[in-house]
Amino acid sequence: MKNPDAILMIILGMAKGFGAIANGIGAAGKVIFGWIAIIASAAILLATCLFFTARGLLDHQTWARGMAALLMIALLLVSVVSLVSAKSRHRLISVLFMAGSIYALRGLWAGYVV
Repeated sequence: MKNPDAILMIILGMAKGFGAIANGIGAAGKVIFGWIAIIASAAILLATCLFFTARGLLDHQTWARGMAALLMIALLLVSVVSLVSAKSRHRLISVLFMAGSIYALRGLWAGYVV
């Protein structure tokens, strides 16, 4: 049996190690960029929805009032959950969001353009 060269074994081991690290970083990068793509798609969808809702509210269309009310109810529910689960110093932000969404819902209910 031949004795392989020690330097070549060291280089081969280092190459395998670096290859394993690179594969791990590549897999983590795919996951991270996949989540970024999902979040960006959701943000684009929400921005488009807000754009057309604002245009509809300016034109006094009823579908826009319904959509705006749904968005404000969603914000109100998120604020309530945040109020219940947040620490004491962060509750003020939740209360401000709750007050703003209730004010917007009141304006939508009364027929004002928000």
